[in-house]
Parts: sequence; C-alpha cells; structure tokens
Amino acid sequence: MVRAYLRICFDLFKKKGEHRDLECLKKRFSEEKLSVETEIAFDPLHLVQYLDSISVQTPVTTEPRRRSTALRGVQHLPPYLPPFYLLCLTGQLQLELATHPRFPFKPLGSVNTKNEITVLKALHIRELIDMHKSKTEGLPAQKKLMASCTLGELREAKRGIEFDLVTEVYWKGSDSGEEKEVIWKCVFSGLSFGKRNNNVVSAESRFLETPETPRTTRELRIPSNAGWNYAKVSGDFNPIHLHWATSKLFGFSKPICHGMWLVSGVIHTSPEMTRWLTEQFGKDLGVTMTCHFRRPVSLGSQTLILEWDDEQPSFIVLDSTNKIQLDCRLTERQQ
Repeated sequence: MVRAYLRICFDLFKKKGEHRDLECLKKRFSEEKLSVETEIAFDPLHLVQYLDSISVQTPVTTEPRRRSTALRGVQHLPPYLPPFYLLCLTGQLQLELATHPRFPFKPLGSVNTKNEITVLKALHIRELIDMHKSKTEGLPAQKKLMASCTLGELREAKRGIEFDLVTEVYWKGSDSGEEKEVIWKCVFSGLSFGKRNNNVVSAESRFLETPETPRTTRELRIPSNAGWNYAKVSGDFNPIHLHWATSKLFGFSKPICHGMWLVSGVIHTSPEMTRWLTEQFGKDLGVTMTCHFRRPVSLGSQTLILEWDDEQPSFIVLDSTNKIQLDCRLTERQQ
C-alpha cells in the first residue's frame, strides 16, 4: 500500500495522460487488457471496525475500535457479509491497477461518478470466519477467495474521460484446472478531468425515477472526521477526502466524503433496506446496487435522505438547496 502511494506521488511530476486520444486508448487496451489479481485475506476484526466506521446514525462518527475491543463485536456480526465491504478488501487491488505503469490516467484527483455492485451469491460470515481460523492455524484450504481488477470501458464525458474498473471476487479451487465461481462484481466508474465537452450528455441529466412521497425522511450531518475514519479501514487515502488544504489542490473548496462511505452508511442504518437485503440473501437471490454520484458531499455539511420502500428500495441524498447529490437503487438480479 505504501509503495502504491509513493508511485502516485511520483506520478504527479510525470506528464501522464498527455496523449489522451480516446480512440487510441480504446484500441490499445482492447488489444492487451490491463488486469491484476490477488487473494483476499478476510479478518473478522477488520469487519467490525468497518461497521463502526459506517455507523452514520450518530451525530459524530467515533474512531473505529481497536482490535482488542473490536473482538467483542465479532459475536454480533450479521449473518451475511455486507455487500459494500468487499470494496474495502479489494481497494488495494484497484489502487495497484490505478498505479500500474500502463494505466493511462492519474489516480489522484479522479472522482467516483458511479458504482454498480452485483452480489451473485451472498457470502456467509460464518464460512469466512471458519476459513480465517483454518488459515491462522496453518491448515490447508480447499478453495481460496480471490479477486481480480481490470480496466474496462473508456468513454467521453462532459468534463474529461470516464473509465471503468471492473472488480470480480470469486472462489478458486486448489485444482488449477477448476473453473472460478464469481460471487461478486463491482463496476467502478471514475472521471479523469480534462477538456470540457458540452456535447456529451452527463449522468447529472439522468434523474432517478421515484414515487412522489418518500417512505422516510431523515437528516444527516456528515461528520468532519468521516474521511479519515473511513480511510483507515478502506485504505482509500485520496487527499480530496482528508483535509481542506489537500482537497483544494484538486479543485474542491472543502474535503468531500467517500461516496461509498455514505451509501454504505445509509443502507446499514436503514432497517427496511437491511431487512430487504437479508431476505434476498436468505433466498439465495442475487442483488444489484446502482449508485450515481452527482455532486460532491462536503465533510461537515447537512444533508437530507429520502427513502422509498417499493419492490426495489431506493434513496436519494439532497444538499441544503435540495439538489441531488447521489442516488441509489437496489434491485433483484435477473437470472
């Protein structure tokens, strides 16, 4: 992780991305895919710390518990792995891809515009805990939890070039000839700022269709320390999330919160959405969660969350002027 951030700092002094012709980039990466792979190491104590960091229902986010005190929280874990937690476990892999010498964009300053996460098969936490225990005891594993990250589609955006990082988590048997079983997939869409093109229709023009009256409305003040707290468990130390001085280097007047921290926290603290996910996973049904990040959410700001609980739960986050900052919809995955 430290090595990756050193590469990012070094990258600031390089003229990376000066040849940003979109068609040339598409041709280059269609001929030779850019991809990385690693084994996922699950630690139940880290999961407890993650759940602490996204507990947004309190006015002030507390520091994630130390490992010694987090141990007491393991017995209260939910039955299934939270769908967004795998973003934390694969974040280092995405960083490795973004700092690869062939990666065409500078990772620092790029912003997350959309995430589409699909759970093809829910992970039972008990199974992961047993796997972690066997590994710490030095016992041979019949299968490994693996992850890969690939540079996907490139497309023109209103304010630069948008790119996809496609991450897959899968079981891989000890037999090298055994096919992998993909259980989770994330398409992370990022924006690398560049020349403005007003002819492109941006995601901001596509509004979420929702019923007129929300089921619940709740206010949320974004804690000023949420950026650091989430960075400690996710490994995402992008300076736009950490301090006003570093965020200004990339054009933000204030540090902005991690988009997935806010999405994870809203779902985690919503009894209705949590219940819906648990029911879907209990029926062994897949789920797709689509999130659009339309405007940055500043740390310390006041937001309004509107939730709907139809057959496809959804919510939006509004700023103090009632402009949509993000929207998210949960849908049953079509087989």
